[in-house]
Amino acid sequence: MTDEEALEVAKSLISTSTFAVLGTLTEDGFPYTSLTQIITQAGVPYLLLSDLSDHTKNIVRDNHISLFFDGTDETNKMNSPRITLMGVATKIDKSLVEDLFYSQHPKTKLYFSFADFNVWKLDAVRARLNAGFGKAFDFDKGDLVIA
Repeated sequence: MTDEEALEVAKSLISTSTFAVLGTLTEDGFPYTSLTQIITQAGVPYLLLSDLSDHTKNIVRDNHISLFFDGTDETNKMNSPRITLMGVATKIDKSLVEDLFYSQHPKTKLYFSFADFNVWKLDAVRARLNAGFGKAFDFDKGDLVIA
């Protein structure tokens, strides 16, 4: 697999995923992961999170997060693509992506009406794609932006 092919796999995996595993750090420094709904716009992931959740409390304390996108299939998980994005989470005005969330996750309409739910944007600094045995690729900020 060439670097260009790997970049296309990475972009496709991120742009077509509707769920990801969110990684944050607890107050005492332990990794904490949770499954979350996401949307992407131009390769940038957005998360709808409750202020009451542990992962949001972790982000408020330390906004360095990761998102793991699973593109594996049931027949050969270890030889299928998956990618981890690492970066900084920033809370944004949720009305900016509300319609996009509704289109991909219709049940989120209820959550948008709750005051404790907010949207967070991941500004990725780097990414690591594992596309199968011997097919690991690193990407820097900007590589995964989809124009």
